[in-house]
Amino acid sequence: MSRRPAAGADVVVRDQSGGSHHARMVDVNAERLGLQFVEGADATFHQRDRILVTWPEPVGLICLPAVLLEQSPLRPAVWLADVVGDPWPEQRQYPRASISGTVGLRPRLRPDLPTASGVLLDLSEVGLRCAVEQDYPEFAVPATAADIELAVDAGALTLTGKILYGRPTASAEHRLELVVVFDRPVRQLEGLRDLIHRSQLP
Repeated sequence: MSRRPAAGADVVVRDQSGGSHHARMVDVNAERLGLQFVEGADATFHQRDRILVTWPEPVGLICLPAVLLEQSPLRPAVWLADVVGDPWPEQRQYPRASISGTVGLRPRLRPDLPTASGVLLDLSEVGLRCAVEQDYPEFAVPATAADIELAVDAGALTLTGKILYGRPTASAEHRLELVVVFDRPVRQLEGLRDLIHRSQLP
């Protein structure tokens, strides 16, 4: 698995609302990417937006988290983006489970902060989606490392991971929807698989 897409490669960039936009890599180094969007898609982005840069490889679709920095005045414009985490292969064959449960999240580098609590929305072997009740600005920082307490009907799991992104929810009860990617190797993986096997989504 490559850690970066090659210069000149065609990629798909996902935004925080779930949209996908075609782009081409025009510059790549260890920490920074240069992206040239096609068909004016760059107009939908802003500085500090968190994105996923994706490209295909034999192991699957590779996802690289990044944050946009600035747009060049050149035409066609080039967005510069900072890489904010390690890439991972997205394996869509992993089943997701809709399980009734709660999630507690605490930024690992800020043990003085209270735990953000919320409800579990869905779960897979590689991560989870949840909705929390608090406005928690610490989770707006890309790739924030978090300790995770997951409580479901069958018991509790303690996991670690990184916040991929957060976005406001439409619910009055929950203010922020978070997507969390588990650290690898995943702790208590067999327990996760057992929960998902018994509660698979169709």
